[in-house]
Amino acid sequence: MYSPCKTASFAFVELIQIATNILFGFAILSVIGRIGLKVHHRRNFRPDDYIMFFGTAALITATGVLYSQFDNLYLGPALQADPSLILELDAEDINDLINNEIVSVDTFYPLLWTCIFSVKFSFLAFFKQMVDAMESLKIYYRATIVMTGLVWGFVVCTPFIICPYFKWDSGKHRITRGTRFFAYS
Repeated sequence: MYSPCKTASFAFVELIQIATNILFGFAILSVIGRIGLKVHHRRNFRPDDYIMFFGTAALITATGVLYSQFDNLYLGPALQADPSLILELDAEDINDLINNEIVSVDTFYPLLWTCIFSVKFSFLAFFKQMVDAMESLKIYYRATIVMTGLVWGFVVCTPFIICPYFKWDSGKHRITRGTRFFAYS
């Protein structure tokens, strides 16, 4: 039976997948282009390049985690749109879906933040030579590195600070503590 809500949600999932593929492709092509330019001009790789490679590895891993859970990503909204779907799943399947979803979210977000902050640290490493030539900027540069590192550590650890439990226990405690975690992530 045709349902505009279901058709729209499937179209939305496809749009998310297309947008994710395009942005992931741009990111990978940018890194490949960077490598190609370094090799073509016979330049050595510098620390900023290695930091960017680490960020690319984090992006590839995060994207893999995202794609492994794409089918389950919209399970909650689908159940809200049609609660009768829950009758088609047995209790063990529901338990596995919830456990996998919680684990993938707790894996995906730290990897994604690591990717984002790797780009920030790569820029900081790139500008290090310029800052070394200017004595007046050294303290600001060091403060920026420390603050960026602290913020990265905070955003990576926040899901685990808010709820230190894993799998099914995590879902129980997050529900009883309120929706603050879900609003953040």
